[in-house]
Amino acid sequence: ALTKRKNDETHEESWVQCDDCERWIHQVCGLYNTRQDKENKSAYSCPLCVLDRRKKQGDPKILPPPPCAEDLPRTKLSEWLEKDVHEKVDKRMKELASEKAETENISYDEAYKSLSSGGPVTIRQVTSTDRKHEVREAIKARYIKKDYPDEFPYRCKCIVVFQNIDGVDVVLFALYVYEHGEDNPFPNKKTVYVSYLDSVHFLKPRKMRTFIYHEILISYLDYARAKGFEQAFIWACPPLKGDDYIFYAKPEDQKIPKEVRLRQWYLDMLDECQRRNVVGKVTNMYDQYLADN
Repeated sequence: ALTKRKNDETHEESWVQCDDCERWIHQVCGLYNTRQDKENKSAYSCPLCVLDRRKKQGDPKILPPPPCAEDLPRTKLSEWLEKDVHEKVDKRMKELASEKAETENISYDEAYKSLSSGGPVTIRQVTSTDRKHEVREAIKARYIKKDYPDEFPYRCKCIVVFQNIDGVDVVLFALYVYEHGEDNPFPNKKTVYVSYLDSVHFLKPRKMRTFIYHEILISYLDYARAKGFEQAFIWACPPLKGDDYIFYAKPEDQKIPKEVRLRQWYLDMLDECQRRNVVGKVTNMYDQYLADN
């Protein structure tokens, strides 16, 4: 029998003990791989002991730097997004610094420094896979007289945003898009779907979060338009409390927007798209396909 449960349990992180200093540390924080040490026979040294050993062996500065977000492969899409977003963010930061310097009667450099508390932002496309979406029987039955296709091929892309915080690249934003090309039958021909979008609220400065996330979406829609796509649909549905789309276990103090607020967040972004002539008409799927059918 099934038992009704609520997804609100807090699971304790697994720990591991250092064989050198005998301190305990979270397995994830200590980069301990349980899959490679299933029998618990390998010696383990925590990051602090590893660093101490390296200092004794020689200057740690000469050690090769660890891989970072910048080292991830670049694509035409990631280059487009990163260049565009960096330019817009730089311009906006200068505007905010000028306003702050004027209102608080401080120097521009001091104002800019107080605003730019976060590290550089890196944008990468981390997946690009070709898939097929099979049409469900209910849709086939509804449009049986219109010779509705059995499947739609599409390309799924995942875009992630990193920010260097305290010397570590942290993933703060992820976006999944589905691109239906010219080879698709109607109604998905030359259509993109913004399917999943998720973030955590650690981006600095916090007042730039909405601006940066909007700019990423605007830049992507501009990229899609330049590539010949003619329409885009955005899935605006917030997750239920306890559920997560991409990022697992968000901070307790991060608020989840209600449906009306989330939809307005997207509409504000689309208003800016229209002001820049990136987007023409703004409508919704019901009015586009179902209202008159």
